[in-house]
Amino acid sequence: MTAKPSPESLRAFVQTHRVSADVFPHYEVHDHRCLQTGFDLHLLALRSPRCRGDPGCAECERVHALLLEIALAVLPGGWHHAAEPFAAAFHYRRETRWQPEIELVMQMTPYDPTQGLVDEAARREVTGIRKRLHDIGIDEEVQPPMGRAA
Repeated sequence: MTAKPSPESLRAFVQTHRVSADVFPHYEVHDHRCLQTGFDLHLLALRSPRCRGDPGCAECERVHALLLEIALAVLPGGWHHAAEPFAAAFHYRRETRWQPEIELVMQMTPYDPTQGLVDEAARREVTGIRKRLHDIGIDEEVQPPMGRAA
């Protein structure tokens, strides 16, 4: 097993790869009703300069693994989580001027799945998630790639 990255190395990774984040409500349908059962954390990082263009390369897998470390670092204590596995695909967004990015999506559930619903206390925890993201250098406002005018 590899060593867990230090907070300083995660901050350096965040800056180098221009990591951005979004937190969205996660909904499921139960008895024909749409209910919020948690949140989805989306983390995106620009492709590594060491990647030669293949989104399935070992470097892209490394970037995805570091995004998972970030997601775990901001997850509130006691919450359940499920991260989507590495997908060998680049993601493109207008906000980053169509630069190839690696994405990690983690579903975060504040309760035992049998209880099910998100309450106000859980919604307030999202503020803590955003603060922890900010503390390691990630803001929800997407910055254009370095070297380009906004």
